[in-house]
Amino acid sequence: MSPVQRRFLALSIFALSFIFYYEARGARLLGSAAEELDGVSRYAHFWPSFAMGTFVLVLGAILLVVLRRPGQKRRWTALELLAYALGLGILLGTAYVSWLSCRM
Repeated sequence: MSPVQRRFLALSIFALSFIFYYEARGARLLGSAAEELDGVSRYAHFWPSFAMGTFVLVLGAILLVVLRRPGQKRRWTALELLAYALGLGILLGTAYVSWLSCRM
């Protein structure tokens, strides 16, 4: 996999996981406010969405590591690793805020 393909795959994984983690709070990312869930159903909705976001994130991380051409060495720049760390931090923060909003 070329570096551009790897970065695009990482961006796609981030976007899908972010959507799952954001919508775990019971509100749509792109939609009207009338679609929000109430307290109890919001908390019940959190765990399946959180599980799917985590599944996408873990499977995507495995694919990023495993998908290489034969003989290709891992060449990750410091900037790319910094972007991965920032993206992971944003995802964890979004999941935490979604969990907090369901608990209240």
